[in-house]
Amino acid sequence: MTMSRTWTIDEASADLPSLLEAARTSSQYIVVPDGKFEVSFRETGNRSLDAILDKDGALKPSDIGDP
Repeated sequence: MTMSRTWTIDEASADLPSLLEAARTSSQYIVVPDGKFEVSFRETGNRSLDAILDKDGALKPSDIGDP
C-alpha cells in the first residue's frame, strides 16, 4: 500500500503519473508557497440502474450519484 507523500510542485510536474497512481491508495500532498494541495482518488461507482433496483429495501441518497 502506498503511503501519503508530500511532493514539491517540481516533483509533481515531473512525474504526474506516479502522483496520480499513488493517490489511488492514499492522499498525496503538493506543497506550494502559501499552502498545500491534497490529491486523492474517489471511485465513482458506475453501477447500472438494474443493479441499483435489484437491491432489497428503499433507495438511499448514496444510490444516486452526482450528475
